[in-house]
Amino acid sequence: DVVGRPAVTRHDYGTGAAWYLSTLPSPSALARIYDDILGEAAVPRLPAAPAGIEMSRRGDTLFVINQTGERMPAPVAGHDLLLDDWNDGGALGPWATLVLDATSASSLDRSAAESVAAHSAESGALVKQD
Repeated sequence: DVVGRPAVTRHDYGTGAAWYLSTLPSPSALARIYDDILGEAAVPRLPAAPAGIEMSRRGDTLFVINQTGERMPAPVAGHDLLLDDWNDGGALGPWATLVLDATSASSLDRSAAESVAAHSAESGALVKQD
C-alpha cells in the first residue's frame, strides 16, 4: 500500500543529493520536479526543443540536431561555430546539426524543464546536459 507514502524523496549524500521518483507524474508536475532538481544543482538550462530536435550542451558548446527528415524551426539563435557566423534561429534542414557557442545562444521557446517533461511523456525525445 502506497497511500500516504512520498512520491518524491531526496537524500543528501556527500556534496550532492539523490532523488527518487516512485511514480510517473503528469508532465507539468514532472517539469516542476526537474526545475527543482536542476535549480538545486545549478545546471544551466537548455532552451526548449520541439519533438524531433535533440540538444546537448558540452561546456560552452551547444549541439542542436534535427532528428527528422523534415525542415524544423531551430529553437535557439546564436553564434554558429562551424560557419563562424550568427545563426538567427531559422529553419534547421533535415538531419542537420547546428554547433553553437552556448554563451551566445538565446532561447526562442518555453522552459527546458517543460520541454523535458513533455518529451518524456510524449515521445522520448532526447534532451541531454553534461
